[in-house]
Amino acid sequence: MKRWLIMIVVAVLLVGTGLWWLALNEQEVASGFATQAATTRTVPESTKSETPIVGVDHFMRNVNRYEGAVRVQGIVSAADANSNMLALIDVSEFQACQTTTCAQLILPVRWSKDMPKIAETVVVTGSVQESGGKRILAASDVERVGPKPKLNR
Repeated sequence: MKRWLIMIVVAVLLVGTGLWWLALNEQEVASGFATQAATTRTVPESTKSETPIVGVDHFMRNVNRYEGAVRVQGIVSAADANSNMLALIDVSEFQACQTTTCAQLILPVRWSKDMPKIAETVVVTGSVQESGGKRILAASDVERVGPKPKLNR
């Protein structure tokens, strides 16, 4: 019973994130921002150390500014190995409310390897992709980091 409840909560979070992301994309088109075509951007491993780390909120509010590789630091709010998806919230929101359920913005991340734990701080290296009309961050690396944020913005 508890396992089903957890799976339902994760599914609801992922669906809600997807709907939010779709609404965000529609707002960008309506306000004159060009929406990128469905493309896959690769993340060269050599640029990982050169790419600045940004927070979830900053990244999501400025997603059109990021071409190619991006590194986003956040707190894991949901993780589902079956769907290869996890959700990140901003470190500052987590620090303010001390829970993973209070965030206004939730970043959906596709990751097929070992899933991090809920409430764990991670830096995700990846690129923006469109999947079924929704934008997600396709991760090439998920680095578990200490409790102190190391953000540039």
